Amino acid sequence: MTSEIKDLMIARDQSHRKAKRSGVERDWSEFKEKRRITKQRLREAEIAYIQEQIKSNSNRPTYTKDATVVVEEFNDFFTTVGMKSAKLAKDIAQKFELPSVIEILVLTTATVDDNMFQLRQVTTEEVSDIITMMPSNKVPGNDTVHLRVLKDCLSSVVQPITSIINSNFLKGIFPSQWKISEITPIQKNDDYEEAENNRPISLLPVLSKVCERVVHNQLTNYLIQNERFPTNQSGNRKQHSTETLGLAWTENK
Repeated sequence: MTSEIKDLMIARDQSHRKAKRSGVERDWSEFKEKRRITKQRLREAEIAYIQEQIKSNSNRPTYTKDATVVVEEFNDFFTTVGMKSAKLAKDIAQKFELPSVIEILVLTTATVDDNMFQLRQVTTEEVSDIITMMPSNKVPGNDTVHLRVLKDCLSSVVQPITSIINSNFLKGIFPSQWKISEITPIQKNDDYEEAENNRPISLLPVLSKVCERVVHNQLTNYLIQNERFPTNQSGNRKQHSTETLGLAWTENK
């Protein structure tokens, strides 16, 4: 922020106080003009700053390989890392003669009762609250629909969105288009051209996140109301953290 902008802001605030005291139309007009000029200078300064940042960071490192080769290598790594990790875990378990996950789990016959979790139909008010409470700076997915767009026209689109979500619940499906993510590699360390030195960030469509939040809220409420959470679980619970886990561990020690 330049000294010129600071002076403009001071003059604007002084003019505002003067207009509030006097209530004269001429003073209000003077204040509005100073406010307009200040906003204009702020916008110009912001644009200049962004352009300078782009210019100063234009010398980002480039890949020495062909772009297509790099993309294929990254895709191959990101799509197989889960299977490779699972195989590695299995090999380690066999090496140290550890029991398998199936052997650890105690399988019991499930009985159907009235208290079992079931997804219920969601209301437009719930969907509206979820979209409103989501951070507006969330990056859109491959559909490029930004959350700000949904918020700006929420009153017009909340009903169709709610109908789609409820239809998914009734049919027991999740739209395939909502599963498609745009993967952005974020460098962790060392050579950025090596896929294993990058962390994949999945950018999913905003609507998929809305649907996920609906399911999350219903499932969490069910677990809390029916006391299905383990007593010492702190993860994925409101008002719980590593601090509450540490306190519970030390108190019961």
